[in-house]
Amino acid sequence: MKDCASHWDLVQCHLEILADHLMGAYQVVSENRRNGRGRQKEYYNQGTMLVTFHSRDAVYLRERVNGKQRCPNFRIRGKAYTR
Repeated sequence: MKDCASHWDLVQCHLEILADHLMGAYQVVSENRRNGRGRQKEYYNQGTMLVTFHSRDAVYLRERVNGKQRCPNFRIRGKAYTR
């Protein structure tokens, strides 16, 4: 730390120290954001996969329910319907 003699020197020293602390906090936050973004990307990629269908595959058919409902849900049609 510098030797601060006058009042303005004390203020200047305080501002420099504060700027150093803020820069350190900014660097920590930036690093945490990068790590978190990568972690969220990994979690998203684990739950998603490319789905391909071939002819004669049994698949679910989802169809929107028509009508006046508060919360329109999906209705599943076909023999593969399980609850």
